[in-house]
Amino acid sequence: MSEAKVRTKEIAEQHIASQEPDLSEYTTINDDAAEALAAFEGELLLDDLNAISDQSAQLLSKHKGYLQIDYAFDDTTNMDLSDKAAEFLASHEN
Repeated sequence: MSEAKVRTKEIAEQHIASQEPDLSEYTTINDDAAEALAAFEGELLLDDLNAISDQSAQLLSKHKGYLQIDYAFDDTTNMDLSDKAAEFLASHEN
């Protein structure tokens, strides 16, 4: 089993500073990183995310730009997403 790669606030801030929207190499996100990314006005590509808290989902749902969370489900992995987190993300306007 591969080790989870966590998007931290520091990583999020580095991506924001470089205007790099692709954060797809990370599998989880902490709430501080979600808050920093939610304030970013550019597009966010959060592919391969397999765990997100309700709070992170709520923060990301307020993001004003394009938000992509594209997860390829297969028989060996699962997305750790509560119903509440799914509702928050579904409410995102873009």
